[in-house]
Amino acid sequence: MRTNLVLTDDSRSTRTTGGDGSSPVILFSGRSCGDKPSPPLILNQPWLLFLPAIFLLGGCAHSPTVDVLGSYFPAWMLCIIIGLFSTLIVRLLLIGFGIYAHLRLKPVLFSCTAIFFTLAVWLVFFKN
Repeated sequence: MRTNLVLTDDSRSTRTTGGDGSSPVILFSGRSCGDKPSPPLILNQPWLLFLPAIFLLGGCAHSPTVDVLGSYFPAWMLCIIIGLFSTLIVRLLLIGFGIYAHLRLKPVLFSCTAIFFTLAVWLVFFKN
């Protein structure tokens, strides 16, 4: 049995049959217990709009830094530099073994290699 749901602005709820006469239609009032209309939930609680930002900003509580020659250096920059130098070493190894000339899509390959080494260094040294 299929039930149709219709929202109205009446102050009462009624139950009638559908347009074809077979399926019941339940009419609900758009009003609260009092005479004032109730606003939608998202407008009733404006702090709910900030809920996604709270979850996204939770990672900003601690910024990992590394002490390099007496000054604090962001760890993510250090990971990028290590990832780029590792990619350069892989490129030199591929040239040395003679594989570099046979590679296709070199920009994609070395971009992915740099990302791989950057994230690997991050996970090994700064995962907590």
